[in-house]
Parts: sequence; structure tokens; C-alpha cells
Amino acid sequence: MAQGDILLGEGVFSIGGVDIALVRGGGSFVIEREYRPIEADGDYGPVKGRIRKTKSVAKLALKALELLPANLPKFYPAMNLNTSDTAKDVLTAAADVSATDYNTVSFTGRNLEGKQVYIEVKDAINLENINWELVDKEEVISELNYTGTYDPAARTTEPWKVEFAKGTTYTVTFTVTSNGSAAISGASVTFNNRTLTTNASGVATFAGVSVGTNKPFSVTKGGYKLYQGAVDVDSAESVAVTMTVI
Repeated sequence: MAQGDILLGEGVFSIGGVDIALVRGGGSFVIEREYRPIEADGDYGPVKGRIRKTKSVAKLALKALELLPANLPKFYPAMNLNTSDTAKDVLTAAADVSATDYNTVSFTGRNLEGKQVYIEVKDAINLENINWELVDKEEVISELNYTGTYDPAARTTEPWKVEFAKGTTYTVTFTVTSNGSAAISGASVTFNNRTLTTNASGVATFAGVSVGTNKPFSVTKGGYKLYQGAVDVDSAESVAVTMTVI
């Protein structure tokens, strides 16, 4: 058995392009399908060529340990988060489900050989209720079960994919500074289907990036102009980003 045939369970979950930093109990990727055998008199059982796929539902589930207020509207549909009060953020119910309640959810992992494996469910929505168990000496775990939804114009095109990186993969490191010297922490770097936040040194590191040319990236941070660019990946790459104050 080749190392590339073994998929490892650890990785990073992302909702709407934002990585979920802490989970407990992992998650799961499930495709629930229904098949219908077309029966005819005299059949003893299912007959080759007479089986139809009648339903397919893709789900990506995770158990989030970190409940950042800004993420909650992505966790649960029909919610409003009011951040206008400088003393507190307030989560309340919205009247109904909106277009912003549908997000791309993903899992980025690797196989035993170290090559990236990427699972994506498009236009996904968590249809589970808020159920926070408030137990003494325990932490709240938010169980999120995202269901992919179909495009109304393409109702038989399933909203999921799994990508297995070929060939060698590399690490791409972004260093974000202001005026080329002062490190910017907390900047959001979006690259390779993921969004990472820079650390105190202004660094965000993406592992398991497949070879490619002109791979786009963007960097955002409050108070700074949007920075966009692209990088060619054919070895371990270091990308210097200098942001400009608005």
C-alpha cells in the first residue's frame, strides 16, 4: 500500500473562507444517497442497468470548541449579530434565512505522504438547532452539521468535490508588514482555498500547496488597503507583503 493511499484525519475546517481554529472531536464528511431499482416481473433482485440515483445530499460536520461572536452567523442561519455597542456584541434572531447564510465549507488535510487533500461542500447551511450544553467544569462544544444545497439552475450537479494533490507539495509563507518593517498581526491572508490570520510576527504559513503558476492571494486588515497578488509555486516560497495605511 502506498503512503498516498492513506488519508489522515487531522486538518483544518473552514467556513466561508475563514479557518475554525479549535475543534474537539473532529468532524465527518458524508454523502447520503438513495438509489431506486427499477423492478420488472421475473426479477430475483436488482438488475444491472436498471438502478437510478434519486437523491444525493452532501454533509460536512464539525465540532467547534471556539465560539467567536463574529463566526456565529456563519454557524447558524437566520441570525443577526449587532456589533454597534462598544461594550458588547449581541446575537439575535433574524426574520428568515438569507443568502448570506449559505457558505462554502471545507476541510483541508493531507495523506500520509504529505500531499494535500481538500474536501469542499458548496452553498452549505447548518440546519441543526443551537444546542449549547452548559455543564459545570466542561466547555461548550458547538456541533455543526452543514448540508450542501443545489443551484436552482443546475439541480443535478452535486455541490461537493474532493481534490487530491498530485506531485510534490510545498509550504508558502507570507510575511505581512507595514512600510516593509513593522509586522502586522491579525491580518487575514486568503490563499489556496483557505484563510489564515497572521501571528504576532506578521507570518501566515500554508502547508501542502501543490505546484502551480500565478496562484492568487489577498490580504486584508482593518485600517489598511486591500493587497492582492499571485505567486508561482515550484518550491518552498516566501512572500513579502507590504500593506499601506488607508
